[in-house]
Amino acid sequence: MALDYYLEIDEYGTQDRLNKLRSFIRNEFSFPDDEKTKIMLGNGLGINFFVDDDNDNESVSSITPVLTISFRVDKMQLREQGYKLLRQVVQKVLDNVETNLRLTDEYNDDIFLKRESGKTSKMHLDHDIWQVGEG
Repeated sequence: MALDYYLEIDEYGTQDRLNKLRSFIRNEFSFPDDEKTKIMLGNGLGINFFVDDDNDNESVSSITPVLTISFRVDKMQLREQGYKLLRQVVQKVLDNVETNLRLTDEYNDDIFLKRESGKTSKMHLDHDIWQVGEG
């Protein structure tokens, strides 16, 4: 069982940027990846990258294409490690990508983090995404 989250990065959706960011994250965290699926695996976390150039949901801005990083967090034994890695990867992206972005759940119902016009806000601070594996 797993929980899915998506980090949508506006104005960043090119294959070249995807490859560079993917390589950067893989190297920063020493994540192995599957050559067939291109999914990176960390302790309790699976990560995939894709460009959504037909984005029909409410992205941070109306500009497309959007680069999306999907996270799959283990819901059982490795839950704490998965959430901790997710937060670390998101922080690396925040530190290295300067465009608008947002972190949502799999249904796009809740926004957990949003950066717009250079201002970053965390929301739902009592949610597991911020609490589990902290400290």
